[in-house]
Amino acid sequence: MATVTTTGRARNSAAPVQRYPASLAGTIRSEFTKLRSVRSTYWTLLVLLAAGIGFSIADCAGTAAHWSHGQFIDATQDSVGGMILLGELVIVVLGALVITSEYSTGMIRTSLTVMPKRGTLYAAKAAVFGAITLAVSLVTTFAAFFIGQTL
Repeated sequence: MATVTTTGRARNSAAPVQRYPASLAGTIRSEFTKLRSVRSTYWTLLVLLAAGIGFSIADCAGTAAHWSHGQFIDATQDSVGGMILLGELVIVVLGALVITSEYSTGMIRTSLTVMPKRGTLYAAKAAVFGAITLAVSLVTTFAAFFIGQTL
């Protein structure tokens, strides 16, 4: 039996890697980056704006054109009708894209390697989806309301 001893520096003298535990905040940042990097997210949000506001304009214009003075009109309902009828459908499509976009490319394996707790990963996905949806829906609804009230 032979024993080999070495003197001097070790062969791999790289600095030690600092490891941080995976957290919800880091996972939310990575989910937000993933959501921003997918082109279909922007198209879906643009369709949400166009469909929500466009349908509300069409509904309010149609109601104003066929209104008689004895008829009751709920102007608020007509103004936000586009978000109620079409906006929800577009939001469901965006939710499906947020959850399933990683499965089509196989990147879910990388996500689960970095964050092995599925509950934390899906909570981060839900938080990012909820924040983006709330912000865009709020802007769309207010724009549709004020345009509808003007009509």
